[in-house]
Amino acid sequence: MGPERRHRPEPAGTAASFGGRRSRRSPGAAHRPYGHEPDDRSGRLPPWRAGTRTQFLAARRPRGLGGEHAGGPQRARLRARSSPKQAGRVNGDEPRPKAWWRISRGRHVSIPHRLIAVAGALGLIALSAHPASAEPRPRKDEWWFPAWEIENAVWPLSKGAGITVGVLDSGVNPHLPELAGVVLKGADTAGGKSNGRKDLDVKEDGHGTTMAIMIAGQGGGSSGFVGIAPEAKILPVHVMSIDVLGPDRVDSDKAIADGIRFAVGKGAKVLNLSFGAGAPGTPDQCSREVRDAVTYAIQHDVVTVAAAGDTGNTNNFAEAPASCPGVLAVGGVDSDLRPWKGTQRQPYVAVAAPASGSVAIGKTGTVYSDAQGTSASAALVSGAVALVRAHNPQMSGRTVVQRLVATALPVSKPVPDKATGYGAIRIARAIDPAKYPVPADAPNPVYDRFDQSQRAAHKAMAATATPASETHRSGSSSISPAIYAALVGLAAVLIGCLAFLWLRHHRLSGAKRNGTKGSLT
Repeated sequence: MGPERRHRPEPAGTAASFGGRRSRRSPGAAHRPYGHEPDDRSGRLPPWRAGTRTQFLAARRPRGLGGEHAGGPQRARLRARSSPKQAGRVNGDEPRPKAWWRISRGRHVSIPHRLIAVAGALGLIALSAHPASAEPRPRKDEWWFPAWEIENAVWPLSKGAGITVGVLDSGVNPHLPELAGVVLKGADTAGGKSNGRKDLDVKEDGHGTTMAIMIAGQGGGSSGFVGIAPEAKILPVHVMSIDVLGPDRVDSDKAIADGIRFAVGKGAKVLNLSFGAGAPGTPDQCSREVRDAVTYAIQHDVVTVAAAGDTGNTNNFAEAPASCPGVLAVGGVDSDLRPWKGTQRQPYVAVAAPASGSVAIGKTGTVYSDAQGTSASAALVSGAVALVRAHNPQMSGRTVVQRLVATALPVSKPVPDKATGYGAIRIARAIDPAKYPVPADAPNPVYDRFDQSQRAAHKAMAATATPASETHRSGSSSISPAIYAALVGLAAVLIGCLAFLWLRHHRLSGAKRNGTKGSLT
């Protein structure tokens, strides 16, 4: 696997990236840059600009959701509701509903922007009046909270308590208020000589910290960012060899593989790998070290989640570890439930999650607006896995992944498609097997591919061992006549010796008898 792709700060006016840790395998390919635009209002995202979420809905009917049955093909046909006061103009004539959509359990709900602003202001007042121990409230731009009905339908069942999420990345800064009390002591398998509780990112100002906040953020700080599984714990593992200079730097594949094994050994139930590099050209598109480590994780009932890649609109190369068998590869969607433009179009993509429309938080607390990338998608799915496993502690990782796939909302046709797999995950359905049962034989492409890879590996091993066995048998049969001849010759010699001794003994005995008789007479 080649060097990990990362993004670096650019002048204001460009967009930050959730998933910049990507690199191409082609010779001479440069790192793909994504910029950061510092928030000019001390941690609060500026109003949505023209050409972002609001424009997505212009003169366009919203997509419906799946039917009432989990994974069902039906899609509700729902209309946008917007009053004349809420309507704008596109190109001077077409009305534009200033609303956004809740995408979860079979419903779309339009919410006027003015109402959002009032509710947000009231929320801030209420939050300031409550003690610090009050339930964290997400930022307004964390649009996946209402989209997934996290606060109303998911958090009453689970907030991720008791689940450890291994964040294999650049390390995590545990001292930010957004991560207070969340980050455990981890490890450094890339040669950085840390315990994971230091973000060593020198290119992006804290990629690992951002991923940890998206999963288990507590609110507060300069961003107020809340993760979808705030009661989960973060196990930070620094695996980014690109952060390390000098002779202590560890090979990338080895660092990742060792990081996976460490996190599994420390009790993590889900691993987040929001990075990638060009996939090997082997049939399973995975290095042997990483493949064996993923196998180790599956054998210990641990789910491995990885970002699909961010160059789907350019080179669209397959990227590992998302391409590895047994890894839940996550593509990206935008807030209009369309494939995010940069998400990789590859057959290994299984599901999708939000990839754009929010912020990134640097390792020192700096807030960068307009963040985008499938790194965020993977982090959100890792948080979803934590939520599902916390509510269903006896459910295997294999079943958790199957439920995420089976209850997903199809985004494009055919299903699965290469950009979003089986669709955008729906946590409220995946977490509740009683209300949304999934058949035991429902598709599970992630583990089906893993099983196929294991069978192919065993078959290859057997095929390699067979010629040696046949050679051994053939050699044994060719030397057998010589052995038999030797045995026959040895037997003949023994028989001859015995016959000689018997005859000699017989003659001596006869002579003695004859001599005795002559003396008596």
